[in-house]
Amino acid sequence: MNGGSKHHFTIQFKLTRGRTEGIGKALKFLAHVNSTSQETEEELKDNKWEAEVQIIKKAELEIYGISTPDRVFFGGKAKAESELELEEDIGTMVRHNYTITNHGPWTVRNVIAKFDWPYQVHSRFGRGKWALYLLDVPTITTEFTDGTREVRKCSIEQKYEYVNPVDIKLNTKYSTQETTPNRVEHRYKRSADEEEGTSREIENGESKGFVHSLASLFNFDVFGGGEGIKRVVHTLSCQEKTASCFQVVCHFDFIDANSAIVVDFRARLWNSTFVEDYSGAESVKVVSVGRLELDTSQGIDDDPNNNEASVITSADPDRPAIGDSRPIPWWIIVAAAIVGLLLLLLLTFFLWKCGFFKRNRIDQPSLYTAELRHDRQQWAEAGVLDTLSSFYLFESPGSL
Repeated sequence: MNGGSKHHFTIQFKLTRGRTEGIGKALKFLAHVNSTSQETEEELKDNKWEAEVQIIKKAELEIYGISTPDRVFFGGKAKAESELELEEDIGTMVRHNYTITNHGPWTVRNVIAKFDWPYQVHSRFGRGKWALYLLDVPTITTEFTDGTREVRKCSIEQKYEYVNPVDIKLNTKYSTQETTPNRVEHRYKRSADEEEGTSREIENGESKGFVHSLASLFNFDVFGGGEGIKRVVHTLSCQEKTASCFQVVCHFDFIDANSAIVVDFRARLWNSTFVEDYSGAESVKVVSVGRLELDTSQGIDDDPNNNEASVITSADPDRPAIGDSRPIPWWIIVAAAIVGLLLLLLLTFFLWKCGFFKRNRIDQPSLYTAELRHDRQQWAEAGVLDTLSSFYLFESPGSL
């Protein structure tokens, strides 16, 4: 190089997405120049260049969930655990499905999903009653971007204490339910008991619609007894400490960009618990919660607002099934009788004001008098009346 001259050149590096451990660390660039010419130590100081570039990996993780179905009904007779043989005897089947999506553009490693499952109603006296009775260990269905599919299970500590602890006989056709990581569709084949529950709901809705319309109009609790007028909506939640929960952990080595993972919880609503404790309630909201935890050493830039979600199942009393065995409160009968009498008096008064009770009849004196006068006028015109009067006067002395 000639003295006083400058040369410019450009080196381009392409960063490739991968699953290696150190890709998220800062990158150091070193450049060194030397020559055959003699240089002093002061001149050698500027022959090195060093720079550090911080790599930011952008990935947008999101978790959301749905309940299938989102509304169930409970009712009928409460049964003890010893009376339950098949899983259908427990109550309506409920599935909580959480979908974890990586919107990219970066692949995320070492992701942990933790779920709080409300398996019992909270009790201050130790063990509570069953709420959402978990039947199987939750499954993970992963759809990779290359079209491959993987199904495996999450991990639960002391799973024999939390997963079907009563050892009820399970129906395997429900356990093999397939899931599809699709946010919009997320539809599952409806089971026989769900179809039956839906048809029963329609029939009950037709029969009880009028009664409950009146009850809702006046805020009456028709089947709830005489304790109160308004029903209460209860919530069974781990966060509100109204439910006892255990934790389910699902680990993911990596989640590719633009891929989705479905975590499927299969349970049944413990019908006896809700019949015994919540028959007078308006509704019971049973809530499970899921959240994502990322490895911070990866340097992933992710919005944490999408990393937690909850799924709510609404359990409502089946009023006719519960109310058939309960007498109607006495105050409702008295109130109905009073309202009936008031309506009768009002109708009677209205008819009286309209003159309904003033109609003239044949046997009434006023009508008889009018007819007699009419006849006398006709007789007078014909001379019959004078003849009769003379006859009565002529005969009267002899009668005496």
